[in-house]
Amino acid sequence: MNYLKLNSVRAAVVGFAVGLVLSVGYLVSGHVTIWPPLWASVLFFPGYVAGAFAYRHVSDDNIIPATIGCLAVAITCAIIFGLLFAVFQRWSRRNVP
Repeated sequence: MNYLKLNSVRAAVVGFAVGLVLSVGYLVSGHVTIWPPLWASVLFFPGYVAGAFAYRHVSDDNIIPATIGCLAVAITCAIIFGLLFAVFQRWSRRNVP
């Protein structure tokens, strides 16, 4: 059962998967507009920035900036999940009597 132990790397992989599913799901849902809702602009901000940069400097085709934007959101979620797991793990070990 050692393979079930969660560590910060596995938490980051879970974060990457969650971020990728959320960003691709939002992209495929068809609700992507020029002025997105506030929750989407906050949650997918790294994807918007990376996608806009890729659209201007890499390719005018829509698929490449969309892919780069989805990967940017996934990587950001992976970093957040990994850091949060490490912080909570350290905090829980510190508070053990």
